[in-house]
Amino acid sequence: MARGSSALKLWAISYLTTAVAAMTGGTYHGLFGMLDDVGATILWKVTVYAIGLTSLTMLAASVTTVVAPRRRIFWIVPIVAKFVVFAWWMSHHDAFVYVIADLALAILGIVVLHAWHSLCTGDKAHVGVIVAMLIAVAGAVLQQWKLSLHAHFDHNDLYHMVQIISLIVLSRALLAMRA
Repeated sequence: MARGSSALKLWAISYLTTAVAAMTGGTYHGLFGMLDDVGATILWKVTVYAIGLTSLTMLAASVTTVVAPRRRIFWIVPIVAKFVVFAWWMSHHDAFVYVIADLALAILGIVVLHAWHSLCTGDKAHVGVIVAMLIAVAGAVLQQWKLSLHAHFDHNDLYHMVQIISLIVLSRALLAMRA
C-alpha cells in the first residue's frame, strides 16, 4: 500500500474514528450517573456515529485496498448507502445491538474481501487483516458473555484490551502490505 494512497488514508481515518468512539464511549460509561440527559445523549450519539464511521471507513479501505479501481464504485456506493441507512436509523434509536449489527456486516465484508484477495494473489499480508477482525469478534463475544476478570476489570475493560490487540495486529498487517 503506497504512502498517501486512498486506502491508507481510509485506514487512518478508521483508526481516528475508533479513537473517538473509545474516548466518548469511555466517558459516557465512566460518567454515566453524573451526566445530565443532554450530555449523556450527545456522548452516546457521538460514540454510535463514530463506530458507524469506523465501519464505513474500514470497509471502504478494504475495498480500496483489494478491488480494482474500475470496479470500486460498485462496492463503495452500497457501503455509503449502508452508512446512510445506519445513521438515519440511529438518529431514532439508541440500542447498541444496531451498532453491533452494522459493525458485524462490515467485519464480514472485510474478512471476505481480504480472504478472496489473499487466495487469488497469494499475498499473505491480508491474512493478518482477517486475524485482526477475528480477534475483534472474539473481544465482542467475551464482552457479550459479560466475562470479568476482576471487580475493577469488567467485561467492557476486557473487550477494550482485546480490541487493542486487534488494532495492533491490523496495524502490522497493513504495514506488511506496504513492504
